[in-house]
Amino acid sequence: MDYRYLDTERATEFLGDAQGVHEMLGVLCSTLKTDLPAMHELLQAHDLQAIQKSLHSLKGFIPIFSSQTLVDQLIALERLAKAPDNLGFPSQCAALLDAITVLSQEAQHYLAQKAASPGT
Repeated sequence: MDYRYLDTERATEFLGDAQGVHEMLGVLCSTLKTDLPAMHELLQAHDLQAIQKSLHSLKGFIPIFSSQTLVDQLIALERLAKAPDNLGFPSQCAALLDAITVLSQEAQHYLAQKAASPGT
């Protein structure tokens, strides 16, 4: 199946094998399950400094699993958060969080598919 943001080939190259990808995707899903709602709350509260810290932590693992497009979007948004005039930040942040939500759903789907057909 083709995914919009999830890139399992990239993850396999980075992590070395399918088992490592499977294990780390579980960690990704667990992390995003708590981090995404928290980041939405920070965005609603206009706490840009806290969002910037969260973006920085996401930058540590999102590039392992996602397409380069999503990585570029994350890096651009992190730069925008540091800019003195960051009026576009809230809307771009909301778009990025939506994209990361899709990545999370794709990772969950991938794990469910693997669970339904072990050995593939």
